[in-house]
Amino acid sequence: HPENPAYQCDFAYLSLLVRPEDRLALEAAETAWRAKPHARQALAVVGYARLCAGDLKGAHSALNQFDPLDLQRPEIALYAGLIADAVGDRDQALRLGRRAHADQTLLPEETQLLRHLLREEGAGVSAWKKDGKVECSPGDTDQ
Repeated sequence: HPENPAYQCDFAYLSLLVRPEDRLALEAAETAWRAKPHARQALAVVGYARLCAGDLKGAHSALNQFDPLDLQRPEIALYAGLIADAVGDRDQALRLGRRAHADQTLLPEETQLLRHLLREEGAGVSAWKKDGKVECSPGDTDQ
């Protein structure tokens, strides 16, 4: 049911993977998280949605709400790593990216994001900016 926080979180999560600029996804993520503020997956989706919306401060705020046990979960580590990279914490981003790499159930879009995160040349936030805006879709990283 569309009013269900789990449904809203899943909607936001999948929408962001295929259309990172989707403002409805950000709204759905925020709504799901407000309904279940202790849901760590919802917080990860909110952080990534904020990152995609260009709200680095909001994304970083979400990242700072995770405890170390949360960050051990590969499905959270990927999005936390993307946020850490975007705000310039390359060391944490790489640690989280390696944790996410342990997840063998990543969707193809997540695998592409992970490749971008684990790239050799760490450029921090500049790697996530295009024409002054945060770019959440790394494009073809196989080149």
